[in-house]
Amino acid sequence: MKKVLTYVLAAAMVFTVFGFNTGEADAAVGAKKIGRVGAASKTVRIGNEFDLEVKKGSKVKDSNLKWYINNTSIVKFDDDDRTDEEIELRAVKAGKTKVYCKNNLTGGRITYTITVKKATNKISIVGSKNRTYNTGAEFDLAVKLGGKINENKVKWTIGNTAIVGYDDDDRYDNEMEFYAKKAGTTKITAKNLLTGGSIVYNVTVKGPGPYNLVKIGNLTKTVEVGDDLDVKVSKGASLRADQINWTVGDPSILGFENGDTVGTAVEVVGLKAGTTKLYANNAHTGKYLVYTIKVVPDYDD
Repeated sequence: MKKVLTYVLAAAMVFTVFGFNTGEADAAVGAKKIGRVGAASKTVRIGNEFDLEVKKGSKVKDSNLKWYINNTSIVKFDDDDRTDEEIELRAVKAGKTKVYCKNNLTGGRITYTITVKKATNKISIVGSKNRTYNTGAEFDLAVKLGGKINENKVKWTIGNTAIVGYDDDDRYDNEMEFYAKKAGTTKITAKNLLTGGSIVYNVTVKGPGPYNLVKIGNLTKTVEVGDDLDVKVSKGASLRADQINWTVGDPSILGFENGDTVGTAVEVVGLKAGTTKLYANNAHTGKYLVYTIKVVPDYDD
């Protein structure tokens, strides 16, 4: 009897949880209706790919929906599926058209107005040009591409690499990964190799956050088989040394010399030739820093 009661209660809880979520959706759009997601108007460039979406009530299935484009010489579907709450589209010619999703349960529709502008070979800023980060933070910067420029025509440079470093091997992209190395200010530039124009971000790096870990030295280090290597991190004032735990990606390549894997510094030894990752794990935040360790043969032998 207890088991039966338990199953009934569990089923009731599941029904209550899912019923609540369904109720929220129905309250927003109605059980048999669909609603708009995002703005009613959207502007894109020739060549851009973009998505449109509707939200649906609990009784609306994907098969009840169908998307239409008024002028397919301006915008085209970018996939074969026309019956879904989200649709992929591509801008092909300058102009303006309507794209709408029809709900065959009610006959209602949600309409979006799409304006397509001519493609350019320019790049434009994404977000604020002034950025502030704590030492040790990893961050991305990006530029928006015109329809006539590819991502490999954008080159990134850092004014002062002592303050900010690259966290990516590729320097040519519309988006780049960086990390804050030490306090100071610097400029990061995305140069358009087609036009010679540039987008400049002003980056300010403050001291480490109270619980941050900060890399010290090069991200890639080399050690010979049988030799020792000291690897260190610095930490924010509130993070204890015993909250930093070190691990190795491939322990057959790299080992800990004295078995000590806790603290701001660790001594590792090369075991065999190869490349592996060394992780400094921050127990407080759950994040980690990564060093790449290359173990090479002992050339003295």
